[in-house]
Amino acid sequence: MTTPRRDLSSGTGVWVRRPARGWCAECPDDVGTAGNIHELLRRSVYWETGRMFIPIVATTLLVVPCLWVLTRWSLFAPVISREHLGPVAALKRSSELVRNHFELVFLTAAFATVLEEVAIHAGAAVGLLVSGSDTWGQWLGGPIATSLFMPLAAFATSVAYMYLATGGKSLE
Repeated sequence: MTTPRRDLSSGTGVWVRRPARGWCAECPDDVGTAGNIHELLRRSVYWETGRMFIPIVATTLLVVPCLWVLTRWSLFAPVISREHLGPVAALKRSSELVRNHFELVFLTAAFATVLEEVAIHAGAAVGLLVSGSDTWGQWLGGPIATSLFMPLAAFATSVAYMYLATGGKSLE
């Protein structure tokens, strides 16, 4: 028995008669013939390309702007503390300070973020080793280590702020 099917292999779009089940009885209808296998392979190449392309685009569209915003606004806490500005004014002032010194502030913010993450995971690992508990050890170890190392990250950010606020002069 044959059923009318669209000819996908030739690209003409003409309806042709093909066997309902091609080489095996267990195969679905759209895989049974050589033309449909060609179409299935063509679609799978597009699918795999999309599976690789979409995460790259999404990462680029999400991570790059987040790193830019992290850098532009990373000095807002020292600005609030030292200049007694409100939140929105502090964000604007942080952007002004970072404007010509993006690399310095980016490296400082990246250092602070990496230091915090390393401290969290190292503390969790030590908490796991000390307590032997997957949950309590990691739950207690991570915050303890973070509370010990977080002042170093804040200090690095404050030093970068003081350097930029004084116009690049020595901090002596």
